[in-house]
Amino acid sequence: MFTVAELMPHLIEGGITLSSSQAYRLIFGTPERLSLCALATLCGILDCAPTELLRFSGCRRVVTVDDPCDMPVR
Repeated sequence: MFTVAELMPHLIEGGITLSSSQAYRLIFGTPERLSLCALATLCGILDCAPTELLRFSGCRRVVTVDDPCDMPVR
């Protein structure tokens, strides 16, 4: 798969709904965030592990027990 058009039907089949521009950024850019569901779906489509898709470059913020992250839990 080399284009957004080729990937989109597989994402939709996996329950992931992205706009064309979001899918383009996911494939050709550096997305700021990625849901675990989207990551799992991509790994299934591409038959790979998350470590083959992601490059970890460090955290922008260190979170400790005394300073919990302010992100809401879903």
